[in-house]
Amino acid sequence: MLNKKTVTKEPDGLKKTSSKKKRSREIIIGGFLILIAILLFLSFISFFLNWKTDFTSVEMIFDRTKESANILKKIGAWVSHIFIYNFFGVSSFIIPFLLFITGFVLFFNLNKTNILINWIWGLYYTLWSSILFGMLDEIYPILGGLVGFEISQFIVDYIGKIGLITLLTFGALLFIVLHWKLTPELISNYLLKTGYYYLIKKTDAEISDDTKDELVTVEFENQKETLENKAEINKKSDEL
Repeated sequence: MLNKKTVTKEPDGLKKTSSKKKRSREIIIGGFLILIAILLFLSFISFFLNWKTDFTSVEMIFDRTKESANILKKIGAWVSHIFIYNFFGVSSFIIPFLLFITGFVLFFNLNKTNILINWIWGLYYTLWSSILFGMLDEIYPILGGLVGFEISQFIVDYIGKIGLITLLTFGALLFIVLHWKLTPELISNYLLKTGYYYLIKKTDAEISDDTKDELVTVEFENQKETLENKAEINKKSDEL
């Protein structure tokens, strides 16, 4: 005889308890991510204002006598130095944005299916813009970070600035078509609709008030003439 597997169902009480625990974890993790995102954002802004003065405090992070101008003091200066100076430059602001969106979704129990996709595209934007700003190292060296600067210089060494601009243009084309879902047809249709609407508005605005009064007068005269013709026809029919 075949042994039948017995399927044990979890009691409703256990399901409710597990769902409540899961929801509690989501609220705690979501709130933590939101707070971390806000702190990172403030720290990054403070670092851009004081990164030159905080450079020595980062190297002497364990020296309590060394003050830091960052809003989050030594830890804020150190974390910001890693993300902005050593990694992605101004593109590092995308990281706290992603953390905030993820925390917001978890905290308010929203749709979680796009979290991974948002992080993939967010990191793609971070790397792409870091390489783009890495080209501007001579203007403001901190914009692209070390990652953006090294990658951009590596590409320039092998295929030149024209090749780098070509790769960045193709990278922009990828997220415009795949993420933003923009195609030449959509853009042309939008421009045609916008141009048609603008043309109608412009034509209507060019018509002066006197011309509008004349049009109203002509329309009134036409209606009056039509009514007189109808009255005359009715009179003739009554006489017959």
